[in-house]
Amino acid sequence: MISLSNKKISNLIFWIIIGYIFIRPIICDQIFFYLDVSINLIFFISAFIMIKINHSVNYKNNNIQIFTLVFFISLIFAFVVSKNYLNSLITIPKYFSAAILFYLICIAGKKNKNQLIITLLLSAILVCLLSLRVLFISSKYVKAYLSSHNINYPFAFDYLERNRAFAPFISPNLLACYLAMIIFLSLGIVLQYLKEKRKVLMLFLTILGIGLFSYVFFLTQSFGAWLIFFIVMLLFFYATKFINTKAIAIIILMLIIIGTIFNLRIDKSKPHTQLLFSAEKRLSYWKETLNLIKHYPISGLGIGNFNLRETRNAHNSYLQIWAETGLFGLLSWLGIITVFIRSGIKLILTKQLSNYRLGIFLAGIYFILHNFIESALFFYQVAFLWWVILALYSSDEPLSFST
Repeated sequence: MISLSNKKISNLIFWIIIGYIFIRPIICDQIFFYLDVSINLIFFISAFIMIKINHSVNYKNNNIQIFTLVFFISLIFAFVVSKNYLNSLITIPKYFSAAILFYLICIAGKKNKNQLIITLLLSAILVCLLSLRVLFISSKYVKAYLSSHNINYPFAFDYLERNRAFAPFISPNLLACYLAMIIFLSLGIVLQYLKEKRKVLMLFLTILGIGLFSYVFFLTQSFGAWLIFFIVMLLFFYATKFINTKAIAIIILMLIIIGTIFNLRIDKSKPHTQLLFSAEKRLSYWKETLNLIKHYPISGLGIGNFNLRETRNAHNSYLQIWAETGLFGLLSWLGIITVFIRSGIKLILTKQLSNYRLGIFLAGIYFILHNFIESALFFYQVAFLWWVILALYSSDEPLSFST
């Protein structure tokens, strides 16, 4: 049992961790490296105290948690055999953060999980407001700076000139991945609220949040993100049996949005804006990555050591995992998503999946699919949300907003 004083300390530490989760998607580690290191250090200390106090909490493993543990063990192995220890030392704290965050959420009670979900939604709202501020207010100053210093970076001008939302992330695609997961999570919450007929104010705020998230998601103009979003929405309609004229109208609207984004992205005078250019680049990155894998198929290069001629990301997390962590890391990662998908589909088919857990499941499915065309798993600013979702889904305790 936890003593009264320890309980007070535990509650204080929990709110520090909640604060960490709130600001996590706002801090881009590629830009604010030292700030990122500082908040991670605070998180490590807080988490250590929390685990020390709650050491007696019962923790029941399931298949997702077991495969997740194996995956993190594979990262340690990849660090041991690393071809460049400096790069690995810089990178591995992010994975330690992910592992600790996953564990803390797994052992958290229902009340703490509900507070966590509310924090995620509030944080996403702040992310959207920051993104809109940069897009409509600060962008002109950034463009002026780039022009005055003769900085030739076509992708930056593309984001700014085409009014593509991307801040506080480094690319519109990463922002789109983050927001899509938040949207599906919010949909699950709304359906759960409607079913339980409780928390009318929170239901109203969540619906407003979905509107804001969707608007900024559209402004990212991420064609691939919208295609994946469309696929996952079809799964949503199937799982909820929401097949009627409203569903058809939503599907038609999404197809119109995808077509609009296609037209917005196409500019024949600029080769880098062509969708074929993006596809060809990805194919070339995947080919280069496969060549790296051929040299180190079992052990991998070591975490943080992936590097190509034009980029440090494969734009495919599955290939990059193999390249960095070797076969052991790839198989454990595939084990996580296989168990995750099989569990969700089984619950959908047997109609045992609550609306709340459905939202979590679809958010995870989106991340899994999006990582076939991006390396979002390697950007902790986005990936932290995946580990939160995985922990929430894998928790044995029934999740509900009725209390």
